[in-house]
Amino acid sequence: MRDYAEPVSKILPTKFLLKNIGGAFGDAEGIELKGTIFHIFKGDKASKKSRRLPEEPNIEQWIEFRKFLDTNNVWAWKDSSDEDICIDGGYCFFEIEYLDGKAINIHTYDGCELDWSLLKAAISWLSNSNIEDEYAWDDEDN
Repeated sequence: MRDYAEPVSKILPTKFLLKNIGGAFGDAEGIELKGTIFHIFKGDKASKKSRRLPEEPNIEQWIEFRKFLDTNNVWAWKDSSDEDICIDGGYCFFEIEYLDGKAINIHTYDGCELDWSLLKAAISWLSNSNIEDEYAWDDEDN
């Protein structure tokens, strides 16, 4: 068994959710961690579809992802102003919590800023999946 310098409280989050809401009439879509397995979802509560991603992140990926969060000081990111979010109602929401007390619950209009693009790329890498492509379900998918 490999000896990791980081305590588990800094490696595995207890909560993880990235959600995109597409404007006034757009569906919500996102990725959520349930235990150690990522699930992607699309739709609102009444018509929500969810699918388990086939690969779990390995411990090295979790360590690198936490380093990414710390290096980019995600913990200090601020929400977009309500005026920006109200332009068309579309926004991105990210929530993550660790046992060591590091946590963030943040939303941004559009999610097109470089920081958010890097965060989404890091989440795609962590989940071994291109999450943007994973959202592209047709009516036949479950």
